[in-house]
Amino acid sequence: DAKYADPEVAFTALIRNGSTALNPESLKLTLDGKAVKSEITAGDDGINTVTFVGEGLFEPGSSHKFNLEFSDDGDPVTAEAVKVEFDVANYRQIEMPEPLYFENFDGVEEFELPEDWEVVNLSQELNIELDPDDFTSAYYEGWANISVNRWSNSAYWAEKSTRPAPPLFVNGTRQALDGNALVADSASRDGQFITFLYTADYDLSKHNDVHLAFYSHYAQNQDSFGSVEYSLDQGETWLPVVYMLDRADIVKDADGKVDVIATMENPHTDIAVGYDPDTFEEVGGFFGAYIGAEITEELAPYISGRIDDNQT
Repeated sequence: DAKYADPEVAFTALIRNGSTALNPESLKLTLDGKAVKSEITAGDDGINTVTFVGEGLFEPGSSHKFNLEFSDDGDPVTAEAVKVEFDVANYRQIEMPEPLYFENFDGVEEFELPEDWEVVNLSQELNIELDPDDFTSAYYEGWANISVNRWSNSAYWAEKSTRPAPPLFVNGTRQALDGNALVADSASRDGQFITFLYTADYDLSKHNDVHLAFYSHYAQNQDSFGSVEYSLDQGETWLPVVYMLDRADIVKDADGKVDVIATMENPHTDIAVGYDPDTFEEVGGFFGAYIGAEITEELAPYISGRIDDNQT
């Protein structure tokens, strides 16, 4: 999109030979009036690929122009010029210090978790087989650490892997799905799906002003509900980070403020129900069943309305 262009400094053009061919010596590419060095790759199909990759990123909201000039080897010579003007999207750049703890799961074997992490599933059992390439198998009853290459074979990959637009960069690195990732793919199972992920405990006693950062590809789908909480007492009590649910399911009072009690405790017939593995009691049927924090009106700022079938 010419008005929401990607900030990476790059250019690609295809020039097809006809009755005459491209004269590679004639090609000139400029960016904002300054010549840049491009590469030309001639294909067997008569298509010449012109590429340029620069350093760094375009500034958010900035405007730029590529100008490409070239001619053929005919007699007389035919010259062409192509101008591409574009505005860069107002993307976010976040600068962060070195993390105290960091995990991207690339160093963890597939279907394993980092040390002292735990997954608890209350999902409906659909398939007891352990088949890494069958997304209805027991491997996928809850959170699973899998390679993005494997997950790309999921029927819902295209919907769940959409790159952020505009993009997000942290310390100059684009945030994107690659390597391994923790995946909770409820769509492929088409059944009751409830899963909890617990990290190890982290000693932050010698640090102040601690922040949590994570990269998420959460996609809202109607009745789905995703949450992040933290504990300061090894799981005895929990505090909120974010609660994500369809904005249509957020109940508001007469003043337009979020009614936390109604939002979290009203029963729904279209949200997941599971069974406690120890007591076999039914769990679910209302959003508050899936959180650890005490349900009070103080949770209102942490309730995040999402858009159905969207990462927004």
